[in-house]
Amino acid sequence: MGVVALVVVVTSVAIHLTLRSRMIHDRLAAAAQTEARLGELGRQYGVVAFWGGVMNEAKFHFWGNYRYAQSYFDDELLAKFSGYSWLDLRDIRKLPPLNQGPNASASLSRGDASVPGEGTVGRPVWRRVLHGAYQWWLAMKQQRPVFPPQPLALYSGENRGIEVGLLAFPEDRAEVEVYRRFGWAEGDLKSKFESRVGPLRLWKERIAGIEWVFLAHQEEDGGARPSLAAGPPQ
Repeated sequence: MGVVALVVVVTSVAIHLTLRSRMIHDRLAAAAQTEARLGELGRQYGVVAFWGGVMNEAKFHFWGNYRYAQSYFDDELLAKFSGYSWLDLRDIRKLPPLNQGPNASASLSRGDASVPGEGTVGRPVWRRVLHGAYQWWLAMKQQRPVFPPQPLALYSGENRGIEVGLLAFPEDRAEVEVYRRFGWAEGDLKSKFESRVGPLRLWKERIAGIEWVFLAHQEEDGGARPSLAAGPPQ
């Protein structure tokens, strides 16, 4: 029995290590494909503001900065990863149209309490309890922040005049962060983007097995590609 048990343990460990190695290899390959394609589009359109996806260093640092530091290190990351910016897809509903004025979002910041209407109606008791605890935790964070909250923006650097040429995110992330959460459709999200930056062209591409959504301005006469920082047409 001891020999059988040893064989089972050794075999299980070997299978686990093989599967783990294969998973790491596949994720690195997917990250390389994603970065290569986004880099190609970046050379065509300019700075890419992205949310999520399988990426390496840039995604790791931008996500950590957004999730745990309230975007306090935007300037450092924008300098280090000059071809990228972080698209704030999760807080998109809180953003006012740009034509309300440059200070319209001054009272809001990343990490504010949930959007009105996101309450607990119809949820089971345990979900309501967790929601209440989470809202309490958010309130404590706002009262005693480790990092000063930054003004809400469509993407990292928008409030600093950084020009972005392309918005990009995986379609399944939009499903989780926007469509199911707010009851929006793809057209609603596109309209929200356009209220900030003007008319956009939307297309999709499959990269490393993931469906990506891209939005950019149409080419102007002569082939010039306007940046998304220009705002809606007057």
